[in-house]
Amino acid sequence: MFSYIVVKLFREFMGHLKGPEMGKDDKAALQHVKQVWAIWKDVANNTRIFQLSDLLNEDNIRDAWLAPFVKVWKPGTAKSYLGSLSLFLDFLTTRKVVDQTTLSSVLATIKRLQRSLRKRALQARTAKETEDMGKMFSLVYEKCILDICT
Repeated sequence: MFSYIVVKLFREFMGHLKGPEMGKDDKAALQHVKQVWAIWKDVANNTRIFQLSDLLNEDNIRDAWLAPFVKVWKPGTAKSYLGSLSLFLDFLTTRKVVDQTTLSSVLATIKRLQRSLRKRALQARTAKETEDMGKMFSLVYEKCILDICT
């Protein structure tokens, strides 16, 4: 279970997301909170002890969370989670919870990981669109054949 401080931090993050500078609706804000929580839970090794240092450890993000995550989920989903984490870390900077110097390396790693996932997400989307086009052409071809034969 989260400590009171972590729950308070997430409530503030949700308020920040719904505020005038971010302008997210309730659903989008909640999704970002849930995605950060999922990452934090994995990098904390489900120990129920959530320390901010777990999220600031680049190796934890890459090895404890991302590597197993991309085996199950699509690259675009992982990219979305990393985007939520990036928003959370930026929020921590604005709240002066963590200084920018500490975060700069972690944020750079997150951006690098997002770039690497972008290419894989594009390849997956292209493969899906190609498959869908093939199905569509099959249906059109079958319809044309049926129209000619009847």
